[in-house]
Amino acid sequence: MDSNNNEPFIIAEIGVNHNGSIDNAKKLISAALFSGADAVKFQTFNSNLVVSENTNLAEYQKDSTTAKNQYELIKKLELTKNDFLEIKKYCDEIGIEFISTPFDLESLEFLIEGLKVKKLKLSSCDLNNINLLWNAAKYELPMIISTGMANLEEIETALAIIIHSRTENKVPSNLEECKIKLIRYQENKEFLENITILHCTTAYPCPTDDVNLKAMHTIQNKFGLKVGYSDHSIGHEVCLAATSMGATVLEKHFTLSRKMEGPDHKASMEPNDFLKMTKSIRIIKRALGKSDKIVSKAEINNCKIAKRSIYAKQNISKGKIIQVDDLVPLRPEDDDAVPASKFFDLIGLKSKISISKGDYIPKNIIEY
Repeated sequence: MDSNNNEPFIIAEIGVNHNGSIDNAKKLISAALFSGADAVKFQTFNSNLVVSENTNLAEYQKDSTTAKNQYELIKKLELTKNDFLEIKKYCDEIGIEFISTPFDLESLEFLIEGLKVKKLKLSSCDLNNINLLWNAAKYELPMIISTGMANLEEIETALAIIIHSRTENKVPSNLEECKIKLIRYQENKEFLENITILHCTTAYPCPTDDVNLKAMHTIQNKFGLKVGYSDHSIGHEVCLAATSMGATVLEKHFTLSRKMEGPDHKASMEPNDFLKMTKSIRIIKRALGKSDKIVSKAEINNCKIAKRSIYAKQNISKGKIIQVDDLVPLRPEDDDAVPASKFFDLIGLKSKISISKGDYIPKNIIEY
């Protein structure tokens, strides 16, 4: 994300897998660095500003917690500002980028003003939280936006919010005021240059049949912005496929152990597997190369051996009109010989010299 040479930008999504423990958080950060991640991502929130006290648990959460409702669940996982100051300092010390998703305006301001984050990540669940989105966009930091549970129209609306935030000095009076910005989208797209849209399927874990990775290209073709993928599937295969499809950012849930108690551990990847994945991603990225079709450095030495020149299939006397049966394309390709690509050009021409069977047909001996 920061450089084409470092794409895809790989994020180890720690989220709330620290289980409310600073020690676990630091272990996860160290493990993520070891596992080849470019950044770790947390979730910063004030539980009272995110969910009402009687909100039911999601189905996938019911099997991994003893909490009675969502509020009770996330309250146990909430970290303090001092916790995050310590976590950010630790990330800086060991050399891995700290990112966190804000879930409320108070947390957003803290990440920007208190922790001085380099970029923001907004959750799929807040794609329609236009107040948070509008306020996040006004800081003009690079933003990564997940799009789980959303269609193209909802993504389009989110981009309109961002454009409005970055072009106007006051909060919009209604949603339509923002959507007007889409009328001149190509002109306004410059305000979205540091936006990356992540295709995502919000299911934990995500069934392979619901990944729908081709939607990543649909998003890119529709909006002309950088795209990536936020993965909730089991294993590494989908992330590798996303890399081959041009993802500039990859995000994968990360845990010390999938057996730990908590809502996201089962859909997360452990350090050793994450390391294997990041190594494979880097190999695939290198293998993708550039779009130019050229003779590579690795091929040059093989050209002379593998390509062919034209040789005399039988003795050719001086002055003979060359026929198809006189010629045979053979390896190697000699600098002084007629290349095999000129086979048809020789037919019907008169040889200036005699050529013995098995010798190559030298250049500049044919009368044109």
